[in-house]
Amino acid sequence: YSFCTLLKQRGKGYFVCMEVDIRVASSFSCAPFSPTFKQWEEELGFHINIEYCDGELAGVLATDNRQKYILIRRDDYEEEDLYLEVLSTALQTETADVITCDSLFYNTTHSKLSNQLEAMYPFKREDIMNSKEVFNVTRVPFKSSHYARLASFMIRRQLHPQLVQRSKLFAVDCDHTLWDGVVSESPHVVPFIPLQSRLVSLSKSGRLVALLSRNSLPDVLTELQKEHSVIKKGNIASFNGVNFCEKTENLTKMVAEELGGISSESVVFVDDNPFEVEKMSTLCPSVMSIIATNENRRNLLRHHWIFDVSETVTAEDTLRTSMIQQEGLRTAARQSCASLEAFMESLNISVECLIINYQNLNSNKS
Repeated sequence: YSFCTLLKQRGKGYFVCMEVDIRVASSFSCAPFSPTFKQWEEELGFHINIEYCDGELAGVLATDNRQKYILIRRDDYEEEDLYLEVLSTALQTETADVITCDSLFYNTTHSKLSNQLEAMYPFKREDIMNSKEVFNVTRVPFKSSHYARLASFMIRRQLHPQLVQRSKLFAVDCDHTLWDGVVSESPHVVPFIPLQSRLVSLSKSGRLVALLSRNSLPDVLTELQKEHSVIKKGNIASFNGVNFCEKTENLTKMVAEELGGISSESVVFVDDNPFEVEKMSTLCPSVMSIIATNENRRNLLRHHWIFDVSETVTAEDTLRTSMIQQEGLRTAARQSCASLEAFMESLNISVECLIINYQNLNSNKS
């Protein structure tokens, strides 16, 4: 899991919170979760307060500040009306996250869905589930590896807000990522609307979006101006990564010179090319590099926490891309002038000095 890898890379001291409160209710034994929670405590350096409600699903709905999870097997909620009532209440009131732990292993008449599930979860039922004989005696339906996956997922959801706040820049490829096709070869590429829409939302919530693509800038700008394109020039903080240079070099230069020295740990790189993603991961290991192919783009937007849009947006957040664009124009103007004096003169700044008195103290002049 990429999230687990990221947490281990960040290490102790990365997160502001020093204590995590979780309540877990399940239709089976919760005891095997403890070793994984203990491991994350040691890895990340904070205490996890965990409360288990084995078999008492209604107990998880108590009103308090704990993060609550209901874990259930499909066999259980198909057999027990009580479970259905609790699940319905949890979903309607949004008091707890409900995780169905084994649905993906049930046969479906939809072969396409079966193929997608097999691609997403490349392990078999017997790899993660105990036998019926073991379960009947122990009430432990899953092997330790699957308990570890579920526990890590719960930690991920708990730390999600801080991880999302740390992501400040999305550096995104164009061809076969923002749209299907190569824009320099065909004037009729098809935009991938879900990703474009999500990037626009991220931009409006204060994240920066930059293009990082081996491409012709005029061709890219022409595509963004078309009516079918959801993402527009105004949503992009920087176009200086659109050229035929190495993407790692472009990103390093962009971050250092244009975007106020954003930490590389705050950068998310999205590309369809495994070679480019691998190169970025190798040369810039602190950048989160994500491969977004035609096959997995929709699943990324649905399930990858990094694409979640912050619910709290300030007025400054909505203006951040515009401020970066304006600063870029000022920098370009400064570089085009022969000297600092010439640059200041080109700004046509007018300063009026007044002696402060009661007449002008409340004046709108500044």
